[in-house]
Order: sequence, then C-alpha cells, then structure tokens
Amino acid sequence: MPSIVKPTILSLSPKGFASFLRSHGIGTFHAIFDPKIGKVVTSHPVIQPIVDYFVEEKTDFDEHEGIFGQIGPVSGVLQGAFIHRTCRGQGAGGVRNWNYNTIEDWFRDGIRLSKGMTHKNALAELWWGGGKGVIDRSTGIGLNLGSTPLQRRVVFEEYGSFISSLKGCYITAEDVGVKDDDMAAIFLRTRFTTCIPPQYGGSGNPSSPTVFML
Repeated sequence: MPSIVKPTILSLSPKGFASFLRSHGIGTFHAIFDPKIGKVVTSHPVIQPIVDYFVEEKTDFDEHEGIFGQIGPVSGVLQGAFIHRTCRGQGAGGVRNWNYNTIEDWFRDGIRLSKGMTHKNALAELWWGGGKGVIDRSTGIGLNLGSTPLQRRVVFEEYGSFISSLKGCYITAEDVGVKDDDMAAIFLRTRFTTCIPPQYGGSGNPSSPTVFML
C-alpha cells in the first residue's frame, strides 16, 4: 500500500495559511461530506488536498459532515467550526481560542474534538450532535499581546456572524481561552450559542457544572 503524502500546505503556520487564502481571494471556505458519493466536496480546489489527506490518513477523520472556516473580515483572525454528526441534533461544542503551530494542528484539533463532542453529548443523553469551534489567536489582530478590548470584541462578533451564516447546524459555547465577555460578543451576532453570561439569561462559564457532573 503506497504511503500517504502530506500536502506541504499543512506545514504552514496559521498566519501563513491565512496569507495563502487571501492570495487566492478566499475569505471563507468549507468541506462537506456527501453521503451520496461517499466523498468530501470542498468549496475551493486548493482546500481539497488538505481534506483528502485527513480522509486517507484516518487518524481522526470519521466522515465529518462539515468543516467551515473564515478569515475575519476586519480582524484577519482564522476562525473555524467543525461538525462531526447532526443525527442526534445540531452539532454542539465550545469554541477555543488557542495558539497552533501549524495549520495541520488547527484542522486536527477541530476534527478530533468535534468527534469527541458527538460521543460526550450522546453519553450524557443530550439530543445534540458533535461540533467544535477553533480560533487561532496568533493570526490577525485582536487576540495577540497588545490587542485592545475593542479589537478582541471585534473578533468574537465576527465569530458570531460566522456561526449565524451556518444556519444553525452548529451551536457554540465557551471553552479554553474564551471569556464571558467574549460569549456576550458572540451572542450579539448569533442565537446559536449557549454559555452566555447570566445577565443575558444564560448559564455563564460551564466549568463548574462540568466538574460537578464528572
């Protein structure tokens, strides 16, 4: 059996990947699994080799229903939403604000964690599928050192608009690197979120309930 060749694009840093997308005029992208043909179809030909690698490599990819990404229109921050399954309901899982060394790490984290959320939600007997949000803090302006609170708010408002554009297939929530104020900014732009601050009628940070349940 021939070895799987990793596309060189996966070695790019998230900053490099964002620049690559902009050089091709790409602001948003997606990859959708089509069960009729048993293949993943991408929005742009340059994205296809990335997804094909994960499909063939098989470590984490499990016929994920959708991978969605965007470069923040104002912030330039790389933002994504990964959906594993929606057969039990909308894909649900938190969004993390993290620093990834390579774009392979960014994709792999979203693919792996969204699949994990499918299992977690099913084991908890919740009628939700599995999803995960991933934001790379090293890209653009708003999440790196020296950024202002207003610049940070722009990033999460962008993310809320991005989630709304997915028409409800993914429900986001608070995860590592994300604060209550960030969730409030997301909530300004989308109703497809949980863990919003109590002053807006939500449950706030999910850490304590999660520990209690464990």
